Amino acid sequence: MKSINLASLKDRRSLSIKEFCALQGIAVSTFYKWRDAGFAPRTISVMGRVMVTQDAMRAWELDRTEAA
Repeated sequence: MKSINLASLKDRRSLSIKEFCALQGIAVSTFYKWRDAGFAPRTISVMGRVMVTQDAMRAWELDRTEAA
């Protein structure tokens, strides 16, 4: 399986679900459970791929920080 270079993801405009999960240290299955529960960041569809934008990830992280 191809490993993900986390440092290279910082400047990307959007991340795949797998990349987002690697950055957050969670399983892909956890992401989809969170999404079903309304807890995951907003996603977009790009050419049939589900992606998380950097803006959505920052907003989600800020919401989580404020809730803690």
